[in-house]
Amino acid sequence: GCGSIGLDLGQQRLAVSGALGSYFAGLLERDHIYTDLPEQVDAPAPGGLAPLPPLERMAWALNHPRGPRALVIAAEAGMGKSTLAAQLLRCLLHQRDFDLLIGDSAKQSRVDLASGTTQALQPGFWDVDSCLAHLRAQLGLPPTTSTGTGDIADRLAGRRVLLVIDNLEAVTGRDELLHRLGRLLTRDVRAVLTTRQVEALPAF
Repeated sequence: GCGSIGLDLGQQRLAVSGALGSYFAGLLERDHIYTDLPEQVDAPAPGGLAPLPPLERMAWALNHPRGPRALVIAAEAGMGKSTLAAQLLRCLLHQRDFDLLIGDSAKQSRVDLASGTTQALQPGFWDVDSCLAHLRAQLGLPPTTSTGTGDIADRLAGRRVLLVIDNLEAVTGRDELLHRLGRLLTRDVRAVLTTRQVEALPAF
């Protein structure tokens, strides 16, 4: 299916940022990380797309010029949000719908469903400033004390970009981060967010 084959990050440096954290990069690199089960994903179907599987509906929506600028994947812990996001991103990158992937995961731990043990992870960022600093580093921009996003927007101009923010609920200042990231989203720059808490997400 779409996105089943892992990305060779070493061979796609123009398409995928080499600064992605080890957790999310690992999901992007491994083959066959996702099993599509009937009615597992509740994805709204835009007009005429109902027959398509949910993953392909989401890919179509993110790639369509009039589609949503951000797609939120929400579920409880351990339900596979990050895995689904990685599968979706791989699908879009394999189809060459986008040419750059930036972002990372704020996940601080993961649960091994087979053993029930918890493994600590180093988050790629943890608040607004560290997230923006991480994006600047991925884009080759120099560190700055500025709290704006103008330099990031300038670097993204003219490119088809996927921005991934994994485990949004773990970020301190979540609403402020969404407000800042919302300034970056355009017809060509789209975002994929994962979270355990969707009911209180602000418009951005």
